[in-house]
Amino acid sequence: MFRRELFRIPPRLARQLSSNGQQESGPRWSHYSAAAGAVISTGASLVAMYSAYDTRRNLEAQQRKEFGRAFANLQDSFYTIEMNRAQRKLYNLKKRADNEGRSWDDVCAEWAADDLALVLTPVEKLSKQQQIRMKEVEDIEEARRNWSAFYIKFRSLYKRGVISEEDVKQHHFPSETQMKGYISVVDAMEHACSVIFVGNDKYITRYRQAKVAGFLDTTFLGGGFTPNEAQLRGRNEKYLLIRKKVLERIKPLD
Repeated sequence: MFRRELFRIPPRLARQLSSNGQQESGPRWSHYSAAAGAVISTGASLVAMYSAYDTRRNLEAQQRKEFGRAFANLQDSFYTIEMNRAQRKLYNLKKRADNEGRSWDDVCAEWAADDLALVLTPVEKLSKQQQIRMKEVEDIEEARRNWSAFYIKFRSLYKRGVISEEDVKQHHFPSETQMKGYISVVDAMEHACSVIFVGNDKYITRYRQAKVAGFLDTTFLGGGFTPNEAQLRGRNEKYLLIRKKVLERIKPLD
């Protein structure tokens, strides 16, 4: 008859075998466990590194896409019929002033002074000649705003980091010629409008940083194309005096 007791391991021998097994397998399993942990850690590091690379690549692609869209929109806003008309109108005014030997600063002051005087004159008291002049002044003002709006948008994109100086140089847009054209024509008009029409006696404060012409000059043109400090002060004082004379001549409406 089969008896289980014949195959039972004595307790003393069982304890010895158990103790030997733990001594032999413990270090070996510990080594395997450490190796497996290293493999898992390395794998996790590779996954994290690839994820970071993939994120950076996606970010760069998104930035290129944003730049391309912003740059295309900027070019579209420059090469429009309205912008072409604005530039032609103001270029022609300056060319006429040059041919007549008149200072462009003075012509801009005359335009801004007329604008202020006509606004302060009751509509029913405007003569036929004044009504014609008002339409001319309004057209000039609209052309100035259109041209300025483009460079205000450009400055905003540049300061936000959407467009860089390298982008401008690489694509030649806006070109130095285009920037110089804007400064030579619109800078004095902006100054005259702000001081004579609006009454801003702080216009030249932080001119190089705050005004579009100063920004373009210092950032892209080397800082020598706009008026120097003495010229700015002289033009500002002249414009302040002109505003004072207009207000003395015409009583503002309540």
